Amino acid sequence: MKKLITVCVVIVLFVSGYAKAGTWITLDKPGASSTEIHAVSGNTFVGTYEDGLGQHHGFLYNGTTWTTLDKPGASGETYVYGMSGSNVVGSYSNGPSHGFIYNQTSG
Repeated sequence: MKKLITVCVVIVLFVSGYAKAGTWITLDKPGASSTEIHAVSGNTFVGTYEDGLGQHHGFLYNGTTWTTLDKPGASGETYVYGMSGSNVVGSYSNGPSHGFIYNQTSG
């Protein structure tokens, strides 16, 4: 049965053109042990990276500059999940987890 399932999966992947032609670009935050992109708006990418100590931080990358987004006053980790215009959304831990909206244009 396992063999049949494996063969079916291989056929589906082959027929569906799993690896389509195109351009793949790897984006890794310098110094991070892992980088995850969760959203893109225009030329700006947001997501979460893990540093060498295993802590998670949000980031914003505009194609040139990496900006770390850590919620001020948070004692734990910050995760960024999405953006719309100048608003970035995510969560941070300060004991329990909290959601946040960060507006890049307001002071």
